Amino acid sequence: MKSHTTRLVTLIFCVVLLGVSVVTAQNPRVGGVAAPELLIPAGARDLALGGSSLAVTKGVEAMYWNPAGLGRMPGSAEAMVSSLSYIADINVTYGAVAGRFGDFGAVGISIKSLNFGDIPLTSEEDPEGRSGRFYSPTYITMGASFARDLTDAVTVGFTAKLISEQIDR
Repeated sequence: MKSHTTRLVTLIFCVVLLGVSVVTAQNPRVGGVAAPELLIPAGARDLALGGSSLAVTKGVEAMYWNPAGLGRMPGSAEAMVSSLSYIADINVTYGAVAGRFGDFGAVGISIKSLNFGDIPLTSEEDPEGRSGRFYSPTYITMGASFARDLTDAVTVGFTAKLISEQIDR
């Protein structure tokens, strides 16, 4: 009887997995991605290492790469400000502060903004954008992180982010 139940559960599990893969395969992802600014890195040290320091990063810089590293912050408080000249005159500004609160854990907040500068406004009548009117997209990401040491070797952490994308005209 136990073997029959195990086979039935395995069969149901396989059918569910097959159904999920068929549904996912039908999503053509037309259009684009949401919040592409989340993929733009922050922090010079880990960026210079190509993101290969994910497991060992610690302190306030870890809030972007691996929030659990915030729990390994060497001091009681840290702050970081970073500015990056990105592709095609896009500037990325990142700032973060974090503090350790004893056995409770470490808490941090961060903000990242993308500045695209002024882009000439074009229209069907003015395809060259010589009207003197401009627009500037604004992307802002705010995050709150928490990390806590469970043991000497295990730290857990998470980050919740609020994303704002806006194009003013």
